[in-house]
Amino acid sequence: MFNLREALLLGSFLLGGSAHAAEVKPARAPVVLELFSSEGCSSCPAADEVLAQLDAAGEVSGTPVLALELHVDYWDYLGWRDPFSSAELTARQERYARWLGRRIYTPQLVIDGQAEVIGSSRGQAVAAIQAAAQHPSPAGVKLQQKGGELAVQIAGLAKFPGATVLLAITERGLSTKVLRGENSGQTLRHSPVVRALRQLGVAAGDSYTAQVPLHLLADWKPEALRAVVLVQATTGPILGAAVLPLGKN
Repeated sequence: MFNLREALLLGSFLLGGSAHAAEVKPARAPVVLELFSSEGCSSCPAADEVLAQLDAAGEVSGTPVLALELHVDYWDYLGWRDPFSSAELTARQERYARWLGRRIYTPQLVIDGQAEVIGSSRGQAVAAIQAAAQHPSPAGVKLQQKGGELAVQIAGLAKFPGATVLLAITERGLSTKVLRGENSGQTLRHSPVVRALRQLGVAAGDSYTAQVPLHLLADWKPEALRAVVLVQATTGPILGAAVLPLGKN
């Protein structure tokens, strides 16, 4: 039989154990996957498929992932002009080349702005995602659509002066029948393609808020669109990210 002192000690132990067991790590922002691809590149369809699989799964080992397919324009002069390519997306890949100290190539998959692998290697991609998942996301990002505007709220920026806030609009379900170039005769189906990418602002202080007009073109399918906000340090790492489907509004 327990005496009163023993009972109190046991109760204290059980309560302490319960409190410890109830500790939950804060949710990590999704690991951002940026695939630099081109419809003119014969090695890219395999990478597009890997990204599509990761996007469909939505997570790796319990960590959410956020897939972006960015089409560069330096393949456009070799027989086929990629309709989703832009010089702006090529410039983003060039910035990563400087930040990461790596060469430019396709298909290149950049993980959370901190590592890169060959985009067609699912094994390398999964390993890099798992490594990125070990690091916390310092910036918390919240998004809300209000009519034709996007409300953006970000916290946790005090230690990252000069961090940039970026907005990407992506579209799922896109495909192209390629008529020329290395993929001539193939119908290529894509993961969430970046339709537009722009900088919203630069962090100053601990938080950032903005009401952003959504410029959506008429030929984009509303039900397939998502708004993606990225917070990126001046040296490349993604500090936080969030995604919001736009088709429900």
